[in-house]
Amino acid sequence: MNDILKRTLLSICLLLLLWPVTNAQNVLTLDQCLERARSNSLRLRQADDAIRKAEIARSELSSTALPSARIDVGASFAPASKHFGYDPAASNEGQLNGQIVVEQSIYDGGVRSLKATRLRLERDRLSGVKQSVERDVRFAVKQLFIETLRAQVEADLRRASVQRLAEYRELVKQLMAAGSANYTDFIKTQVELTTDSLSLRKAEEVVAITKYELADLMGAPTDTGFTAAGSLDDMVAALSAAGVIGTGLETTSSLDVQLADFDARTGEIDVKLTRHERWPVISAFADAGLLTTGQNLRLPAADRASIIGYSAGISLQLPLFDWGANRYRIQQQEITNDSLRLELTSVRRSIALEIRKANSQLANAAKRLGSVRANVAAAEDNFLLTKASFVSGGTLALEVLNAQQLFTEAKLAELETVAEVATLAATIEELTTH
Repeated sequence: MNDILKRTLLSICLLLLLWPVTNAQNVLTLDQCLERARSNSLRLRQADDAIRKAEIARSELSSTALPSARIDVGASFAPASKHFGYDPAASNEGQLNGQIVVEQSIYDGGVRSLKATRLRLERDRLSGVKQSVERDVRFAVKQLFIETLRAQVEADLRRASVQRLAEYRELVKQLMAAGSANYTDFIKTQVELTTDSLSLRKAEEVVAITKYELADLMGAPTDTGFTAAGSLDDMVAALSAAGVIGTGLETTSSLDVQLADFDARTGEIDVKLTRHERWPVISAFADAGLLTTGQNLRLPAADRASIIGYSAGISLQLPLFDWGANRYRIQQQEITNDSLRLELTSVRRSIALEIRKANSQLANAAKRLGSVRANVAAAEDNFLLTKASFVSGGTLALEVLNAQQLFTEAKLAELETVAEVATLAATIEELTTH
């Protein structure tokens, strides 16, 4: 019996010790959510793959500036007779070759240099795309984290409202037993309690939904056994300290503007590349090995020419006439480049407009917040005074219920305003990320 008691006490002690640790594992801060989302983001992995692909393309282009070597081996037979076959002077009655051929580009009309510049811009653009993905992931997590905090606080407010109404119902029941209240007051209180209980269930449902969405962003859509830790007021204060709130309209450093500028600069290079198609291309080549003809092999060994040797030379290619095809391609690229420049201007204007709107909304929300909080304090005092007046018989139960509802709505209005301020501040941070 003593052993059983000892084991039971030991188990209870272990549970008590592990309880805080277990709970701590289920509480996630914003930074922890952001880290998990970054680690598990498939879009970020795709962005990394695109960057690596661009780097490999640059290495491939660099390798084309070096000499290339290949082995050419071949044999052919072309029979010739008086009645059938190719002209022996043209076919040599076949050929046998086994050569090592080396080629080196001497001048390519500046195409390789332009392509290298284009690939460098592409690499920088893809780095910007990765930053854009990181920004979008960060904003999405912040937005959902804010919504989760708001939903959790709303559920707590609804829960507190239900608790107050339950306590008030007990008070009405006691007063009804003492003859100071009637059954109608009890029924009204019960109806209000039921209504608030349904609102609480709806708030808890919203909490569950936001957790599913946040968990999905963190790469574990089924792991919703966590609680978002933090305060909306603290998030607003942190963004304010970081200089996000009140950011001006300078958009040059905006990430979206930078990406649009990369596209426009790439368009300019594409125009130059198309123009350089008309420039000459000069290459040097050399080969060494075995090369002979069928006629030479048919001769007696003493009369055969040597079949081992080498050759070297230079080739020049210069386009002369293409019926205006290159000119048409240049015109197409110029139109595309103009479109990209217009897109850059459009993005810059759009970002400036969004920042202006967000700053205006943020300023108005901050002003409302002060008034809303003053209203919360007044609503709380009104509820307490009305409740005390009802106990002394100086007011009706309906007025107490109205005061309770007014207090709850004031708290919810405060919550919505703080969440709006936090979301707008996060939006400005996203728009000005660079």
